[in-house]
Amino acid sequence: MDQLATFLKQHPQKVLLAEDDEFNQVYFSKIIGNIGFEIDVANNGNEALDLLLVTKYDFVFLDYHMPLMTGAEIVQEIKNQTNSINNNTPFIAVSGTAMQQEKDHAMRSGFDLLLGKPFAPKDLYQILHDYTKISSSKNNPNSPIKVINLSKIKSIYEDDELIKDLLKAIKTELPKYLSHLESPDFFDNTEKMKQLIHKIKPSFSYLGIDIAADELNYLEDQLSKGIRPPEIENKCKELVNLAKQAMVELQTELS
Repeated sequence: MDQLATFLKQHPQKVLLAEDDEFNQVYFSKIIGNIGFEIDVANNGNEALDLLLVTKYDFVFLDYHMPLMTGAEIVQEIKNQTNSINNNTPFIAVSGTAMQQEKDHAMRSGFDLLLGKPFAPKDLYQILHDYTKISSSKNNPNSPIKVINLSKIKSIYEDDELIKDLLKAIKTELPKYLSHLESPDFFDNTEKMKQLIHKIKPSFSYLGIDIAADELNYLEDQLSKGIRPPEIENKCKELVNLAKQAMVELQTELS
């Protein structure tokens, strides 16, 4: 949190929160206001959309079940406007019923992540920390985006040697999976795609690449239903590029 607060002193960040519950507005605003974020609050979907059309934000948190316009409807409206000032802004859905089906729908709608309610301050700080690093890297082309975040695996497994063994196993196995993803005939077999995606998911989860894990959950769910998502080839290419960068970072971490 100290690192994030220091960054914000030099690079002020503006956040939009769209939330109709007054208690949640106060709770959220208190958490991020304490470390220096500037925040606008919208009480319903229409207010949120009006603000998004005229104000550039660094983060947007949308209650998934807002009145007048839902979070999903707002994201789709913004993403469909090619010249929108918030087209590349991280959109985080906030929901008290964060079931897997809802997570999948959120990702398909254009959200980058789903934050379940209730949440602890540390959960919100982690999201802001991770995405602020990404945003600052975009503003500085010479600064590479760091994709892995090992805080999750370190919080689950407190044994450093065990963590190191797990990371070594990922470093060995992940390239094998990637070679299949890049194979020209991979997309010809739905069952083969589903099995491989299922095998890849834990590696992304252990490395803390939650967005990729959500994408993989969506793809696996669709393939399990016998549906071949039309965007699967592009998504797999993005995942391969993400994984290759993660491997470079993983090598640095292990050394």
